[in-house]
Amino acid sequence: MAEERYHAVGRRKAAVARIWMKPGNGVVTVNKKPIDDYLTREGDRLLIRKPLELTDCNGALDQALDNLRTISMVVHFVRLLFRVTENPA
Repeated sequence: MAEERYHAVGRRKAAVARIWMKPGNGVVTVNKKPIDDYLTREGDRLLIRKPLELTDCNGALDQALDNLRTISMVVHFVRLLFRVTENPA
């Protein structure tokens, strides 16, 4: 049986942001590193986790964020997270 996964892509100018989510333990990776190693400011980590908390999915889904380069991309990822959690199909 195939594993259930959710995927969203966001584009702005030349940047492409991607997020993959799957059922799991709430592990968040950013560019293949743990979120705590990649984002040093607590506020940035909270932004990434907020959509899952609001939809009661915190701890139930693993997230893999790709192509996160700047803090402005964190905001873009939050928009992607909301898109995935609102429309998981």
